[in-house]
Amino acid sequence: MVHFKDLISKDRLQFQIYIGLSIIIFTFTVILYFSAEQIFKKFIGSINPLIVCSIIIIAGFILLSFQYSKGWFVTYKTNNFKKGWRAALPALLFVPVSILVDIQVGIWKDLNVMFPESLLFYPSIGFVV
Repeated sequence: MVHFKDLISKDRLQFQIYIGLSIIIFTFTVILYFSAEQIFKKFIGSINPLIVCSIIIIAGFILLSFQYSKGWFVTYKTNNFKKGWRAALPALLFVPVSILVDIQVGIWKDLNVMFPESLLFYPSIGFVV
């Protein structure tokens, strides 16, 4: 049986990265929640984004720990980096297309979050999604 302490020490970097990113995202969410709370209401209604973000961070940590304990999580080494880019490239090609469509057609104009709130909002809501 794998103990939690052994699990953390074995893959400490992965957990540190997850915790670090979680802290950054939660900080973004807190700042935006207290400065422009109405932005979240368009997307998640009356649900408190701080509670949602906290639950997701805790659930993510538990799931990451579970995956490691079962051996399901594979840490990719640098030599697999080229393969990852080849897999991600088709998805990256859709980004400029979607931006052009949004500019030309103006789909859901009230759905976009404008600068500077967008710098905090999109990482936060992307983490939730």
